Amino acid sequence: MKEKSNIQIISELAASQHGMFTTAQAASFGVARDALAYLAKSGRLDRVAHGVYRLCGTPRDGCEDIRAAWLSADPKRLAFDRLRTPEDVVIGGRSAAAMHGLGDFFLAPFRFYAKHRINSRNQGVSFARRSIAPHDVTVIDGLPVTSKERTLLDLYKDNEDPSLLVDALRAAFTEGKGFDYFRMRDLFEEDSRDPRGVGEDAFADLLNESGITVVLMENDARPGDDARSSNQPEVMLVGPKGDLIPFGAIASRIKGIGD
Repeated sequence: MKEKSNIQIISELAASQHGMFTTAQAASFGVARDALAYLAKSGRLDRVAHGVYRLCGTPRDGCEDIRAAWLSADPKRLAFDRLRTPEDVVIGGRSAAAMHGLGDFFLAPFRFYAKHRINSRNQGVSFARRSIAPHDVTVIDGLPVTSKERTLLDLYKDNEDPSLLVDALRAAFTEGKGFDYFRMRDLFEEDSRDPRGVGEDAFADLLNESGITVVLMENDARPGDDARSSNQPEVMLVGPKGDLIPFGAIASRIKGIGD
């Protein structure tokens, strides 16, 4: 009877966390460590990482390991509560690029940014103390991830392979949708004002290295237009034949840029 009660508690706990939970979370709901060990031994639970379990039978989404690392970073708080302030511990850098499908970066080893110092013995996880604005964080599969624009800046700051960074930038421009050129430009400019930030020419150098030429076309405001979108210039790219291509146009037309 006790086992059933524990399973019910764990199932409710894990329901909003893709079937996963920490021992600290379980303890806060009255489920002891020895009970978790018994359930794991009986095949009800799968131990994903130190202090993190997954309900057996829960569909896998390919993010189990990085989700376990994120849960471990603040093991007592529930995921839905942490997502109210997603910038506290956020997936960034190469791992964020992989989550967004930008370039050829791998998800692991996992890269996180946090407002405060976090020490981890897991050699497959690295934490950097970095302040990320809430509006530069998005949620993918229930996990906080830096936006595409912020990810590109952080790849630069983390001194990732330049060729991989250029490929990631081209991928962002090619897809277009969900990518804000002006926000990326602003992020680089803001960071360049920090003595420890990127250089003032970093943004222009990155565009030049990628072979992407951006032309800003004046966009006349029309009645009913959103104030920001109508006042900002329209972003156009110079295609391989010298023609102007609207930002976010069909990928096959932009593919030749920088080749």
